[in-house]
Amino acid sequence: ESQRSEFRRLGEALSYIWAHKRILRMVLLSMLFWAAAYVVINSTAAFTSNRWYEEGDNLIWLINLLGMCLGGGMLVGAIAMTFLGTRRQAFWFGLLALAASAVAMVLLAVCPFYWLATVLCFVIGFFGNMALVVINTLTQNLSPNYIRGRVFGLRDISDSASNVVINLIIWRMPHADGWMFPTLLATAGVLMVVALYGLWREMRTGALPTARLNVVIRIIALYVYVWHRLEVVGKSNIPATGGVLLCPNHTTGVDPFLLQP
Repeated sequence: ESQRSEFRRLGEALSYIWAHKRILRMVLLSMLFWAAAYVVINSTAAFTSNRWYEEGDNLIWLINLLGMCLGGGMLVGAIAMTFLGTRRQAFWFGLLALAASAVAMVLLAVCPFYWLATVLCFVIGFFGNMALVVINTLTQNLSPNYIRGRVFGLRDISDSASNVVINLIIWRMPHADGWMFPTLLATAGVLMVVALYGLWREMRTGALPTARLNVVIRIIALYVYVWHRLEVVGKSNIPATGGVLLCPNHTTGVDPFLLQP
């Protein structure tokens, strides 16, 4: 009976995620992130063995060093996100970080030098974890309290399933090491397409009547929230309907931009 209850709760979470497409997109992005992460991890092992012709204990050490660079980049990326304070523009930052990590993956795929590979692994980890922080934050913000735990639980199950599938495919590949170069390039291509499509769609949609105006206001918002650290206080006091009177002090040239977002 207890197991049946847990399955029912997971089923409710699945129905909720399916009915709320923004959360569904976050879950799919999380699965894509972890699938790409394991492609990168397997690629570093293959490249160290085949490209730099290391073996034995030295091979293990160099593979671990690349893994340390990935982990270090993820740690610094998480710290960077806390200082950026970009919750209002978080989805933009996540997509941009995803695109940047895809570029670094392409460079890693063609990298001839081990020392440069360590730098690229750090960059992949840095931008990759920035994207992951955004995905986790938005998933939490979009999920109401009563079902948030189940949403995260189902998302974690989905992430684990993607990890298992990727590792199983790589394990069953004939001459897997030789296939990691095109696999890494293909994975980077998928990440780039997803990131660019998401940016294109996000920029064109909004409250304004035309796509062009929405693009302009998105760029202005990114500028004022990130560069000028704009904070909105008391927005809840503005009525949902009816008129409202704004009386700003116009003291600098940037004031019109600060008001528009």
